[in-house]
Formats: sequence, C-alpha cells, structure tokens
Amino acid sequence: MTVPVEKLGTFSPLAKLLAALCFACVVAVLKSIEASLAALVFSIFFVLWCQPNWSFFLKRLAAINFFVAFLWLMTPWATLGTPISAHFPWISKEGVELCFLVTLKANALFGVFIVLVSSLSFTQMASALQQLKLSNNLVALLLFTSRGISIFENEFSRLKDAAYLRGFEPKFNLQTYKTISAWVALLFVRASRKSQTLEEAMLLRGFDGKIRTMEVKKWSFKDTILLSFFVLLTLTIGVLGWM
Repeated sequence: MTVPVEKLGTFSPLAKLLAALCFACVVAVLKSIEASLAALVFSIFFVLWCQPNWSFFLKRLAAINFFVAFLWLMTPWATLGTPISAHFPWISKEGVELCFLVTLKANALFGVFIVLVSSLSFTQMASALQQLKLSNNLVALLLFTSRGISIFENEFSRLKDAAYLRGFEPKFNLQTYKTISAWVALLFVRASRKSQTLEEAMLLRGFDGKIRTMEVKKWSFKDTILLSFFVLLTLTIGVLGWM
C-alpha cells in the first residue's frame, strides 16, 4: 500500500529513494542522543509538511513502537552498567540510554521512509532501483517479495474472518492452538499455489527476469535540490553526532 503525498509528487522516484538512503546511512549509526533527537525533530517537521495519509501513518507508527516497547522491557535489565538509582539497582543507566537512542532513531527513520519510500508505487520503485544499476534478479526478488507480503495479509484476513464467522473465539486452550496451526498451514499452502500461478502467468507473458516499466521519470532540478538538502542535513546531523 502506497501513501499518497501530493507535495512530493513532482520529484522523481530515484531522488526520493536516494534522499531516504542518505538520511538512513547517517542516522542509523549515530551514537549521540542529541544528534538522534535532532534527526527526530527534522523527521517530525518533514512529515507535518508533507501531510501523508494520517490513518495509515499512525497505524504504522504504532506498529513500529510496539516492537520498540519490547526493547524497553528487556534491554535495561539485560545491559550491564551503572544502576540508574539506589531504588532500582537492576536497571542500568546504559540500558536506558540505549533504549532511548534506539527509540529516537527508529522513529526518525520511520518518518522519513514512510513519506519518501512508501509513496512510491510498485513500478516507481522498480524504476528507481534499476536506475541505481542494481541486479535485475535482485530488483525482481525485492519487488515480488513486497507484493507477496500483501498477498499473505489478504489470505490471513480471509482465513481469520472465516474462522470468526464460524464462532471461533481465541482462548488459551488446545482448540485455539490447533486452529492457529491450521491457519498457518493453509496460509503457506495458498501462498505456494499463488506463487506457482504467478510464475506461470509471468512466463506466459514472456517474463525474462527483468522488470520493465514505462514510468521512467527524468532527473530534474527539483530532484537535485531535494537530494542536496538531505545531504547537507545528514552531514550536519553526522557532525553533531561526532562532536
């Protein structure tokens, strides 16, 4: 599912992908909380300026922070270091700082990627990856994998709806475990059949491993401005992180 962002519609897919990768390469390796906080602040303002589909954005943001929450449940106890206080000697200061750093960077990267990369359609992403001179097999693998995830989601939703219509209620009992196991088995069986059908359909259409698209947008002056802005921004954040 793509996130329509009208303010970024005039930029080429390659420029948006390069800008996101440039931002990610610097932010992902930051070790400073101040620099990570600056990246998050920029990400927030960038998302507010672009105004994406808020319903989709908030659902994905909740999903990202759901996994981050598990770090807060485990890392402060599992990281050796100085106790945060005399009342909580089992919680290390280093563990809390590490969790805070991961939270800042994860949300900063999410905000930029959800706007720049998630706004690209299947063909736009293929065009951008091919312009980066990536292997045709790798491009096909990445794009068909992303397509397969949506197929998995649709099949799982259908199986879940069918079970609930038949009176299924999830509980901590053997019947629930058997039902969920059947869901997983059917999910992989149906996914395998769909993949075989997709392969036959692509071969009948002469597919030779290369994704071809007519949506090849030429590089423009606006793309140069966008990429230059992100390069300067990430350099500034990187310098702040190493100070």
